[in-house]
Amino acid sequence: MTKNFLAIVGHRKLLQISFVLFVLVYAVLIGLRFLDKPFVVDNNDHYKELFADFLHRGFYQSSVNGTSALYNFALATVYQFTQSVDGAFLILNAGCDLFYLLFGWYFLKKVAPMSNTYTRMVFGIYALYIINQQSYLHASNDTFLGVFVLALLYVGLVRFKKATPIDFAVMGLLLGLAFGTRMTAVYLVPLVAIVIWNWWRQTNLGPKYKIGKVGFMVSVFVAATLLFHYPSLIEKQRLGYESKEAKSGATWIQRNYLGLKKIEQGKEPIHRNAIWQHTKFEAVDAYLNVNGPDSLPRTFTQAVAKDPILAIKLGLYNCFSVVARFLRFWGLLLLLPMVVFFRKRIDYPTKLPLALFALFTIMLSFTCYTFIEFRWFSGYEILVPIAVLLSLGHYQTTAAPIKNTLFTLSLLLITVFNLKSIIGS
Repeated sequence: MTKNFLAIVGHRKLLQISFVLFVLVYAVLIGLRFLDKPFVVDNNDHYKELFADFLHRGFYQSSVNGTSALYNFALATVYQFTQSVDGAFLILNAGCDLFYLLFGWYFLKKVAPMSNTYTRMVFGIYALYIINQQSYLHASNDTFLGVFVLALLYVGLVRFKKATPIDFAVMGLLLGLAFGTRMTAVYLVPLVAIVIWNWWRQTNLGPKYKIGKVGFMVSVFVAATLLFHYPSLIEKQRLGYESKEAKSGATWIQRNYLGLKKIEQGKEPIHRNAIWQHTKFEAVDAYLNVNGPDSLPRTFTQAVAKDPILAIKLGLYNCFSVVARFLRFWGLLLLLPMVVFFRKRIDYPTKLPLALFALFTIMLSFTCYTFIEFRWFSGYEILVPIAVLLSLGHYQTTAAPIKNTLFTLSLLLITVFNLKSIIGS
C-alpha cells in the first residue's frame, strides 16, 4: 500500500507536502505562544536592574560593581531612541534574532547553494526554530552574546579555509567582544583552539608565520577584553562580570546543590523547578544556619569534590536533554552528520561543525552544575544545520529517494511534536 501511494504521489511531492504541513503547524504553534504569553519583557536574571545601574552610575563604576558591559552599551544606544527600558531590551534582542535569520541565511549559502531544495528546507527549520524562541521577550544577554558566537563560527568555518591577517584580527575581536558581554564566552576558547589547530595542520606556511598570526589574534583579543573590563581589573583585580550571589552571600552552586540533593533523595521530581521554585535562596540560608556554613559547597570544584557521582549524573542527564531537544526540533536529520562523523574516510572539515557542537554541549552539560537552559545555545545552534548540509554532500546522488524519505519523516516527526505542544497548551 505504501509503495503504491509513493508511486502515485512520488517522493519529491510527498516531501513538498510534508514541508508545507510542517510550516503551517509550526506557524500555529508560534502564533499560539505569542498570544498566550503577555507581551512583556521578563526579568528573571535582573538585567533590568543592571541596565538601570549602568545608566545611573556610568560604565566605570558599573564595571567595578559587576555588569554586562557591551550589552549595556548596546542597550543604552537603543534607549536613546526609545526612552524605555523594556523597549530597549525588546528592540535589541529582536534585532539579534533578525541577525540570526539574515546572517544565518548568508552563512548557510556559503555552505550549500540555496537553489538546493534541501538547503532551503534546512534553513526553514532553522528559521522557525529561532522565531519560536521568543528571546525578544527576555531581559537577558544570551541572545546578544549569540551574535558574536554566530559571527565567530562563520569566520572559523568559512573564512579560515584561506585565513588572512584580517581574519585573525576579526577572530580575536569577536572573541573579545564576547568576553565583554558574558562570562560564558569562555566556552568559545576551546572551539577557537580547535579551529586554529585545524588551520595550523592544513596550511603549508612556516611555523614563524603561524605563530605570528596566532599571536596577533591573541593580542587583539586581550586588547578588546581589557577595553570592557579595565575598571574592575584596576579596582578589584578581576573581570567585571555581574555577581549572582544572594545578598546573604549564598551562591548559586549552593542553591543548585541543595535542590539537586532533594531530587536525589526523592523529595522533588527531576525538574528545574526543584531549584528555581522550591529551593529559593531563603531555603539555602535556612539550611546553612542549621547545618553550618561549610555544609554546602560554595564553588563548582567544591561541589564536584563533595559529590562527584552527582556531578556525573547531572552532566549525563544534561547531555541526554540536549540530544532529545534537538531530535525534537530536527528529527532524524541529526542522523546524517552523526553517520558521517564516524566514517573515517570523510574529510575532517566536514566533521568539524558537529565536533564543535558536541564539544560545547559536553563542556556546558558537565560544568553548568544545574539543569541546562537552551538559551545558552544561542548562536551555537547554527552548527546543527551546517552539519546536516555538509553531510548531505557525502551521500550519493542516487540516494535522492532515501534523502527525500529522511527529510519527509523528519518534518512529519517535528510536526507531530508541534501538534502535541499545541494540544497541550
